[in-house]
Parts: sequence; structure tokens; C-alpha cells
Amino acid sequence: MYMFRVVSLLLALLSLSYFVGTLFFIVSKYTTHSEEDFTFYNEYGMRELGDTDNLIRVVYFSFTTLSTIGLGDFNPKSEIERIITIFILLFGVVCFSYIMN
Repeated sequence: MYMFRVVSLLLALLSLSYFVGTLFFIVSKYTTHSEEDFTFYNEYGMRELGDTDNLIRVVYFSFTTLSTIGLGDFNPKSEIERIITIFILLFGVVCFSYIMN
């Protein structure tokens, strides 16, 4: 019974990381107007990478941000990305508090 609950919570956390990461990627990509803009999309070379590599980066970023670990290897660059990250952090605290309950 407990194993089923742990697996379901893990799947929920991974899918949440996927959707939050995808949202962050979309915002970062569409707020980047030129190659000189200092954004997450430009800074980490996402223009040159394939879809799978971009997906792995943003899911990793969102998972570390949601879990409030924030390793610092990927971080927001522009002001709009920082604002979105603030809400992701707050949402992560709520989600992990619910999971730990």
C-alpha cells in the first residue's frame, strides 16, 4: 500500500516537473527577441540543441526549483524568468509540504 502511494507521488512529481519546465521553456523562448538577449534560452544554448536535450534541461531545472534544492547550474537570467521562478518556488514548497504530510 505504501509503495503504491510512493510511486504515485513520484509520478505526480515528475509530471509536475515536466509541465512546469515546459511552461518555463515556452516563456523563456518567446520572451527572447534576439540572439543578444540575456535569457535562459540564449544563455544555455537552447537554440542549437534538439528537443530532447531542451526537455531534459528544463525538466531538470524545474525539478531542482520545485524541490527548492536549486543547485545553481541552471538559473533564470531575465526579470520575467525570475518572477516566474518565484512562483515556481512557492508552488514547490506547497507541493512538497503536501507530499510530506
